[in-house]
Amino acid sequence: MKIILGAIQLFLLINTISVAEIINIPADIDSIQGGINMAVDGDTVLVQPGIYVESINFYGKNIVVGSLMLTTSDTSYISKTIIRADTSVGPHDRRRVITFENGENSTTLLSGFTIELGFSYNTLFGCNGGGISIDKSNPTCTNLIIRNNWSCKGGGVYCDSSAARFSHIKVLSNFAGRPDFSCTGGGFHFENSNLHLENILIINNESSCGGGIFCFNS
Repeated sequence: MKIILGAIQLFLLINTISVAEIINIPADIDSIQGGINMAVDGDTVLVQPGIYVESINFYGKNIVVGSLMLTTSDTSYISKTIIRADTSVGPHDRRRVITFENGENSTTLLSGFTIELGFSYNTLFGCNGGGISIDKSNPTCTNLIIRNNWSCKGGGVYCDSSAARFSHIKVLSNFAGRPDFSCTGGGFHFENSNLHLENILIINNESSCGGGIFCFNS
Protein backbone atom coordinates (compact mmCIF):
# COMPACT_ATOMS: atom_id res chain seq x y z
CA MET A 1 0.00 0.00 0.00
CA LYS A 2 2.83 2.43 0.92
CA ILE A 3 4.53 1.70 -2.38
CA ILE A 4 1.31 2.36 -4.31
CA LEU A 5 0.64 5.61 -2.44
CA GLY A 6 4.22 6.73 -3.03
CA ALA A 7 3.93 6.01 -6.73
CA ILE A 8 0.68 7.98 -6.94
CA GLN A 9 2.22 10.96 -5.14
CA LEU A 10 5.25 10.90 -7.46
CA PHE A 11 2.98 10.75 -10.51
CA LEU A 12 0.95 13.74 -9.30
CA LEU A 13 4.12 15.70 -8.54
CA ILE A 14 5.59 15.08 -11.99
CA ASN A 15 2.37 16.14 -13.66
CA THR A 16 2.17 19.39 -11.72
CA ILE A 17 5.66 20.50 -12.82
CA SER A 18 5.40 22.64 -15.95
CA VAL A 19 7.95 21.96 -18.67
CA ALA A 20 9.28 24.94 -20.61
CA GLU A 21 8.43 24.81 -24.30
CA ILE A 22 10.17 26.22 -27.37
CA ILE A 23 7.77 27.78 -29.86
CA ASN A 24 9.39 28.09 -33.27
CA ILE A 25 8.50 30.98 -35.57
CA PRO A 26 7.32 30.51 -38.29
CA ALA A 27 7.22 26.70 -38.12
CA ASP A 28 4.71 26.52 -35.25
CA ILE A 29 2.90 29.79 -35.97
CA ASP A 30 3.66 32.49 -38.50
CA SER A 31 3.93 35.57 -36.26
CA ILE A 32 5.97 36.50 -33.21
CA GLN A 33 2.86 37.81 -31.46
CA GLY A 34 1.14 34.51 -32.18
CA GLY A 35 4.03 32.72 -30.48
CA ILE A 36 3.79 35.02 -27.47
CA ASN A 37 0.06 34.36 -27.26
CA MET A 38 0.73 30.60 -27.18
CA ALA A 39 3.51 30.84 -24.59
CA VAL A 40 3.33 30.57 -20.81
CA ASP A 41 5.86 31.76 -18.22
CA GLY A 42 9.24 30.14 -18.81
CA ASP A 43 8.71 29.36 -22.49
CA THR A 44 10.95 30.51 -25.35
CA VAL A 45 9.73 31.98 -28.63
CA LEU A 46 12.55 31.27 -31.09
CA VAL A 47 12.41 33.31 -34.29
CA GLN A 48 13.98 32.38 -37.63
CA PRO A 49 15.64 35.10 -39.75
CA GLY A 50 13.29 37.31 -41.73
CA ILE A 51 11.28 40.52 -41.65
CA TYR A 52 8.27 40.43 -39.32
CA VAL A 53 5.84 43.30 -39.88
CA GLU A 54 3.90 43.48 -36.62
CA SER A 55 3.49 45.18 -33.27
CA ILE A 56 4.29 43.03 -30.25
CA ASN A 57 2.95 43.10 -26.69
CA PHE A 58 4.27 40.66 -24.07
CA TYR A 59 1.00 40.86 -22.07
CA GLY A 60 2.72 40.21 -18.74
CA LYS A 61 4.31 36.92 -19.76
CA ASN A 62 7.76 36.20 -18.34
CA ILE A 63 9.17 34.51 -21.41
CA VAL A 64 12.17 34.63 -23.74
CA VAL A 65 11.75 36.00 -27.26
CA GLY A 66 14.87 35.76 -29.34
CA SER A 67 16.44 35.20 -32.74
CA LEU A 68 18.75 32.30 -33.53
CA MET A 69 21.51 34.29 -31.84
CA LEU A 70 20.17 32.70 -28.65
CA THR A 71 21.12 29.22 -29.77
CA THR A 72 24.17 29.95 -31.94
CA SER A 73 25.79 33.06 -30.35
CA ASP A 74 26.10 34.34 -33.92
CA THR A 75 25.50 38.10 -33.75
CA SER A 76 24.81 38.31 -37.51
CA TYR A 77 21.29 37.11 -36.73
CA ILE A 78 20.58 40.49 -35.10
CA SER A 79 20.54 42.25 -38.47
CA LYS A 80 18.91 39.29 -40.20
CA THR A 81 15.90 39.12 -37.88
CA ILE A 82 13.88 42.33 -38.15
CA ILE A 83 10.70 43.39 -36.40
CA ARG A 84 9.22 46.31 -38.29
CA ALA A 85 6.14 48.45 -37.86
CA ASP A 86 3.65 48.33 -40.73
CA THR A 87 4.48 51.14 -43.18
CA SER A 88 1.65 50.28 -45.58
CA VAL A 89 -0.92 52.21 -43.52
CA GLY A 90 -1.20 55.92 -42.75
CA PRO A 91 1.19 57.40 -40.18
CA HIS A 92 -1.49 57.82 -37.51
CA ASP A 93 -2.42 54.15 -37.77
CA ARG A 94 1.05 52.78 -37.19
CA ARG A 95 2.07 51.65 -33.72
CA ARG A 96 5.24 51.10 -31.79
CA VAL A 97 7.11 47.85 -32.34
CA ILE A 98 7.48 46.39 -28.80
CA THR A 99 5.40 46.99 -25.66
CA PHE A 100 5.99 45.88 -22.07
CA GLU A 101 3.20 47.25 -19.86
CA ASN A 102 1.88 44.43 -17.71
CA GLY A 103 4.50 43.95 -14.99
CA GLU A 104 6.92 41.71 -16.86
CA ASN A 105 9.90 40.90 -14.63
CA SER A 106 13.65 40.56 -15.21
CA THR A 107 13.31 36.98 -16.48
CA THR A 108 11.49 38.37 -19.50
CA LEU A 109 14.11 38.57 -22.25
CA LEU A 110 14.07 40.21 -25.67
CA SER A 111 17.26 39.41 -27.57
CA GLY A 112 18.78 39.32 -31.02
CA PHE A 113 16.62 41.59 -33.20
CA THR A 114 16.61 44.75 -35.26
CA ILE A 115 13.65 46.92 -34.25
CA GLU A 116 12.72 49.58 -36.77
CA LEU A 117 10.15 52.01 -38.18
CA GLY A 118 8.05 52.13 -35.01
CA PHE A 119 5.75 55.13 -34.77
CA SER A 120 3.89 56.45 -31.74
CA TYR A 121 2.53 59.91 -32.41
CA ASN A 122 -0.95 60.78 -31.23
CA THR A 123 -2.90 60.37 -28.01
CA LEU A 124 -5.14 57.63 -29.42
CA PHE A 125 -2.24 55.19 -29.74
CA GLY A 126 -0.02 56.76 -27.09
CA CYS A 127 2.87 59.07 -27.80
CA ASN A 128 5.69 57.25 -26.01
CA GLY A 129 8.30 54.86 -27.35
CA GLY A 130 8.37 54.35 -31.09
CA GLY A 131 10.64 51.30 -30.92
CA ILE A 132 10.13 49.96 -27.38
CA SER A 133 7.81 51.22 -24.64
CA ILE A 134 8.26 49.95 -21.06
CA ASP A 135 5.76 50.96 -18.38
CA LYS A 136 5.84 49.58 -14.83
CA SER A 137 7.77 46.54 -16.04
CA ASN A 138 11.32 45.25 -15.67
CA PRO A 139 12.33 43.28 -18.76
CA THR A 140 15.84 42.48 -19.94
CA CYS A 141 16.77 43.65 -23.45
CA THR A 142 20.03 42.49 -25.03
CA ASN A 143 21.74 42.37 -28.43
CA LEU A 144 19.39 44.70 -30.27
CA ILE A 145 19.60 47.30 -33.02
CA ILE A 146 16.93 49.97 -32.46
CA ARG A 147 16.80 52.29 -35.45
CA ASN A 148 14.65 54.76 -37.36
CA ASN A 149 11.79 54.89 -34.87
CA TRP A 150 9.72 57.99 -34.09
CA SER A 151 7.71 59.19 -31.11
CA CYS A 152 7.04 62.27 -28.95
CA LYS A 153 8.97 60.84 -25.99
CA GLY A 154 11.63 58.19 -26.48
CA GLY A 155 11.85 57.78 -30.22
CA GLY A 156 13.88 54.60 -29.73
CA VAL A 157 13.00 53.53 -26.17
CA TYR A 158 10.64 54.93 -23.53
CA CYS A 159 10.77 53.74 -19.89
CA ASP A 160 8.45 54.85 -17.08
CA SER A 161 8.48 53.46 -13.54
CA SER A 162 10.66 50.54 -14.54
CA ALA A 163 13.92 48.80 -13.66
CA ALA A 164 14.72 47.43 -17.09
CA ARG A 165 18.17 46.17 -18.07
CA PHE A 166 19.79 46.97 -21.42
CA SER A 167 23.04 45.51 -22.71
CA HIS A 168 24.77 45.34 -26.10
CA ILE A 169 22.30 47.71 -27.76
CA LYS A 170 22.77 50.00 -30.78
CA VAL A 171 20.37 52.95 -30.75
CA LEU A 172 20.62 54.60 -34.17
CA SER A 173 18.86 57.48 -35.94
CA ASN A 174 15.71 57.61 -33.83
CA PHE A 175 13.66 60.80 -33.51
CA ALA A 176 11.43 62.38 -30.86
CA GLY A 177 9.52 65.30 -32.33
CA ARG A 178 6.15 66.89 -32.87
CA PRO A 179 5.49 70.54 -33.75
CA ASP A 180 2.76 71.10 -31.14
CA PHE A 181 4.22 69.02 -28.30
CA SER A 182 7.29 69.18 -26.05
CA CYS A 183 9.39 66.21 -27.14
CA THR A 184 12.22 64.51 -25.28
CA GLY A 185 14.69 61.67 -25.72
CA GLY A 186 15.46 60.88 -29.34
CA GLY A 187 17.24 57.67 -28.38
CA PHE A 188 16.11 56.96 -24.80
CA HIS A 189 13.54 58.64 -22.57
CA PHE A 190 13.67 57.58 -18.89
CA GLU A 191 11.39 58.79 -16.13
CA ASN A 192 10.77 57.54 -12.59
CA SER A 193 13.03 54.61 -13.37
CA ASN A 194 16.15 52.83 -12.11
CA LEU A 195 17.89 51.30 -15.09
CA HIS A 196 20.99 49.32 -15.93
CA LEU A 197 22.76 50.14 -19.21
CA GLU A 198 25.86 48.30 -20.40
CA ASN A 199 27.65 48.47 -23.75
CA ILE A 200 25.21 50.89 -25.38
CA LEU A 201 26.04 52.71 -28.64
CA ILE A 202 23.91 55.84 -29.23
CA ILE A 203 24.41 57.62 -32.58
CA ASN A 204 22.50 60.20 -34.67
CA ASN A 205 19.35 60.39 -32.56
CA GLU A 206 17.46 63.68 -32.44
CA SER A 207 15.05 65.57 -30.20
CA SER A 208 14.48 69.14 -29.00
CA CYS A 209 15.68 67.96 -25.54
CA GLY A 210 17.97 65.00 -24.95
CA GLY A 211 18.86 63.88 -28.43
CA GLY A 212 20.62 60.75 -27.15
CA ILE A 213 19.15 60.30 -23.65
CA PHE A 214 16.61 62.26 -21.62
CA CYS A 215 16.31 61.43 -17.89
CA PHE A 216 13.69 62.69 -15.46
CA ASN A 217 13.71 61.52 -11.85
CA SER A 218 15.75 58.50 -12.86
